[in-house]
Amino acid sequence: TFHLASNPDLVLAVSMTKARNEACGYPVIVQKYKPYNNGTAHQKWQYLENLKTFMAFYSTTLDKEITLANFAGICTSSVIKGENIDQP
Repeated sequence: TFHLASNPDLVLAVSMTKARNEACGYPVIVQKYKPYNNGTAHQKWQYLENLKTFMAFYSTTLDKEITLANFAGICTSSVIKGENIDQP
């Protein structure tokens, strides 16, 4: 997660809008930090030093599944099957 130096409550995130640009994908935005372990994969990044670039969704499979379920409006119990997890 990359927090803004001027305001640590804000982070870089992938905007999970339904209006995806086929050529470029989803836009990168600044949004309020969500301190959850799951359901926030769109706020997690990996820096690839050799390519000098960031890779979005650098997280666990469960976090990605919960994030996508939340944005698609799907009940997360279908992903976790009744397990208690830290999520928004």
